Amino acid sequence: MTLQNQNGNSEVLMVGINTKLKDVSPIILSGHIDTVSANMKEYTTNPFELTKKDNKMYGLGSIDMKSFFSVILDNIDNIKQIKAPIVLVATTDEETKLSSIEVAINKMKQLNIKPKFTILGEPTKSNFCIKSNACYEYCVNFFGKACHSSILKNGINAICACAKLITFIEKTQEQFNLTSNCGVISGGEVVNKVPDFAKLLFDVRSTEKESVEKFVEEIKKELEILKNEYGISYELNKKLSIPPLDLKDILSIKEFANILQVELNNFSGGCEAGYYTDYCGEAVIFGVGDLSLAHKPNEYVVIDEYYDYSKKFIKLLELIDKKYF
Repeated sequence: MTLQNQNGNSEVLMVGINTKLKDVSPIILSGHIDTVSANMKEYTTNPFELTKKDNKMYGLGSIDMKSFFSVILDNIDNIKQIKAPIVLVATTDEETKLSSIEVAINKMKQLNIKPKFTILGEPTKSNFCIKSNACYEYCVNFFGKACHSSILKNGINAICACAKLITFIEKTQEQFNLTSNCGVISGGEVVNKVPDFAKLLFDVRSTEKESVEKFVEEIKKELEILKNEYGISYELNKKLSIPPLDLKDILSIKEFANILQVELNNFSGGCEAGYYTDYCGEAVIFGVGDLSLAHKPNEYVVIDEYYDYSKKFIKLLELIDKKYF
């Protein structure tokens, strides 16, 4: 089944293995098939072809995260032997908008597909990641008053107010056990005109929703202070909301990790896992490859690690099948 959002620009592939895509509580195998762009000048191999060299497999997205789907295809006959129903979900815009995962979750709700367990195949060095950062992106528009730069008192400098907020975010984030990056700023037209508009895009990342909420409340308070200090007006809008991975059955995850002899870690980035635990069931992030090599030229997966992960992947499916079905 191929799904699209209302704009037709966020596609999802859903495939039932040993099951129909309706009224089922399956194991979900989930990942994204989109990649970042390739800088052809920095690649020493063709990024769009698999190149095997020195016990490594080179190619764009080999870590993030085509190897996960390759393992599934390599093991399709073994997967069919699992008694539990299994649904494969492949999203297409994880690196940009993350709207296709929402399309997938909404369709599952419509079809009464309620996952019992999800394996999200982001690269984790073949270990379990049991927490992932929530990631929230915000946009602040500052509205000031334009005038000639020789008569500053007649204007309201939107960029100055924006700069004050950036400094506030940089200093305040440490108090809330999170990270916040001011990634994009814009504003102004010419140097001899006081700018009446500025725009700031920033993100907030944390494993704790409450910390993010408290931090954003402090930002709102600071914006009110800047409003009174400078005379600006502003708009604060949330542009993206990626939920954190929130485990419920941690004892079973630890049991599986002990049997497979893998570590329990946190996933440093934001990913799609939290969407599943927010909706229904348990989830773990478990994939082959080193995340630190992703989004770089000459991305590769070590072949020995690939096959080791493949064995652990099938064993994990068998453990989930026995435990939850």
